[in-house]
Amino acid sequence: MKLNQKYICTGNRESDNGRFGIVAKQRTRWELAFILESKVSDKVTDLLSDAREVAKKTTEKEYFKELQQEGYEKIMCYGISICQKRCRVVQGETYTVHGLSGQ
Repeated sequence: MKLNQKYICTGNRESDNGRFGIVAKQRTRWELAFILESKVSDKVTDLLSDAREVAKKTTEKEYFKELQQEGYEKIMCYGISICQKRCRVVQGETYTVHGLSGQ
């Protein structure tokens, strides 16, 4: 099965608390969704701290709440920082129907 058959991907979506980068959510079952927030770093040495910062932003801005209201059982958040031809990805919080499950 191709990715676009299994997931719906949207970008730069408005939520109650601002805009987030990309959301990928399952088409056929309401089990899993991903929130990907990104930032362009000024220096390569800032990649890790910037990725952590944007991963934390998904929690602070509560971007996950809209997906919870849609009925998704597990929402995984990621922060991505990019500088030149390098990038860093950091897993943020994971939310479940039972609340925050940690990293």
